[in-house]
Amino acid sequence: MKYTIKALLFCLLATMAISCNDDDTHVEKVVEAKEYKKHIAVFKLTGTWCSFCPEGSRRLDYVLEDDGRNRYDNAHILAFHGGMTGEPMRIPQTNLLYYDFGLTGYPSVIYDMRKGYTDIKIDEVRKELNESINDYPSYFGVSIASDLNSAKDEVNIQVSIETSVKDSYRIIVYLTEDNIIAAQKDGEIINYEYKHNHVVRKLVSESYTGDATGEIAAGYTVVKGYNCKLDAEWVTDELKAYALIIAESTGFIQNMALCKVDGGSMNSED
Repeated sequence: MKYTIKALLFCLLATMAISCNDDDTHVEKVVEAKEYKKHIAVFKLTGTWCSFCPEGSRRLDYVLEDDGRNRYDNAHILAFHGGMTGEPMRIPQTNLLYYDFGLTGYPSVIYDMRKGYTDIKIDEVRKELNESINDYPSYFGVSIASDLNSAKDEVNIQVSIETSVKDSYRIIVYLTEDNIIAAQKDGEIINYEYKHNHVVRKLVSESYTGDATGEIAAGYTVVKGYNCKLDAEWVTDELKAYALIIAESTGFIQNMALCKVDGGSMNSED
């Protein structure tokens, strides 16, 4: 899953079949072509059984949060748990991604569904984040908004894409949960109070490689709504919705947005 591209493409998202229920999609004309602020999807493959994974997470967090030379506020982690059948936060998409990108162990990391590495190394993290920003610009913007219906334990998510070039797109939507306290192997010890963040709880879109929109003309905005049931064990205040957009011309994620499930919203331009 390797692709090459210079600096001119990409846009939007739209028609999406969803594994819960999808609402109507509508398309409306919009602005002139431009380059949009780029947000990067960082997939961290991990497991509570993996003694090396906490150190990999610390290295990734160092670059994204604590590195004094560069701050990557536009990079967003999704933690995919998998590996062993007893993993309590395991989801099936983790192993699919693992084999798609030819990974050979845990922890592993995938950038924008463009390139994957086994192990997490600080220099490689910086290199791939910089490449995502400098070599793969986005020519579409993404907005997401979410409302929680607590009476029905369901969430309504609306995603919109503002395009500036013609292309076909694929939309991926995930739900994640933060601040999960659960046991984690960490080197020689087991930490029973380990805090797990960005844990991918559910694939909302029909496919982990995205649902096709068909070709969308430049200068249009597409809006898509989703309705999804929540698991009773999840803490709704800690849930986020992620909208990841793949441009068919490149085959990887070109932009994304995320927000809190309960009344949150985000525009990738912010």
